[in-house]
Amino acid sequence: GDGLNETIKPLAIGLKSVDLFVVYNRWGQLLFSTQQIGVGWDGKYKGNIQETGTYVWYAEGTDYLNNKITKKGTLILIH
Repeated sequence: GDGLNETIKPLAIGLKSVDLFVVYNRWGQLLFSTQQIGVGWDGKYKGNIQETGTYVWYAEGTDYLNNKITKKGTLILIH
């Protein structure tokens, strides 16, 4: 709520497309999904702020040479 780090989104540097960006909770429930560059997760699911904790993200993209790039990681949501 301080205006800093309000969303997590894939950085599409060197990519022509973001093919998938998803965020899951610790139970494997899909909370967020997009295929749009510049769109990210704001820590909410169905309008409800999620609990402080660790979440998993996964991203797929295509670079300008048509190579598929995949990345995954975790984030910590803090209120």
